[in-house]
Amino acid sequence: MNFQDELRRSIRTPEEVNMETVEKENEARMTAAKQTLADIKKALMSNAQNAKYSTQNGVTTVSCLCRISQRYLRRRTMNNSEQLKQNQQKFFLLRDPNLVYCTWDCFEVEPKLSNEYYQYIEMLKQLAAQENITVEVVIHDATDNKEYPFPIKLKRFYSVHCYLCVRASTIIS
Repeated sequence: MNFQDELRRSIRTPEEVNMETVEKENEARMTAAKQTLADIKKALMSNAQNAKYSTQNGVTTVSCLCRISQRYLRRRTMNNSEQLKQNQQKFFLLRDPNLVYCTWDCFEVEPKLSNEYYQYIEMLKQLAAQENITVEVVIHDATDNKEYPFPIKLKRFYSVHCYLCVRASTIIS
């Protein structure tokens, strides 16, 4: 009898369980966003102390690059082989003579994690805005030390050391 009473008090509705799960997920994203912001602030401070900043027209800008979770990144290689095959099936006078084999690397958000990614980035942007820090998500090619906006489709791209990062900057008045 005592166990049955305890069991009745412990019963929760599916809605309550779902709400609790959503709250836990949001808290986890907020914690991750706060940790990323802490890493950004540490990197900005380090760059300021090491004179790694730019000054133009009396405005000083400190920037940094901070890696974020790579699980949000999906990299796919695509090509135009199907288009070439269709071109070869046409009558030879109607074929496109300029069509050559090309490959692309597509850097995009992992579809299964897209909601989580966009919520995380939105939380990060809100937290950063409170500190007067602007953030943008980029792909950092560590081999050539180049940055590309995210998501992006790059033609004939051969680097293997690409990371999902946040480019953060702040203006010192």
